[in-house]
Amino acid sequence: MQSEITQQLTAVQFGVRAETVTTYEKDRLDELSKRIETLRKKIKGERQLNRKIEMQMELKKRKDELQSVLKKTGRGNDERK
Repeated sequence: MQSEITQQLTAVQFGVRAETVTTYEKDRLDELSKRIETLRKKIKGERQLNRKIEMQMELKKRKDELQSVLKKTGRGNDERK
């Protein structure tokens, strides 16, 4: 039952239909999403260009990492395309 709930939450939050989503994968997706949102907020408030650029690079890394995890989780069944 827990795996069914995890699969449904993943589908709703990330737009991915997966046959099997482990709680570890779901936790990783949640963690990455939270870090991405935090970085976006910090970038908006940052005034110094050099720090802003560093944060944008970090944001890009996290977005790429999130997409990588989504591809592995969704096994190519990404509904957001």
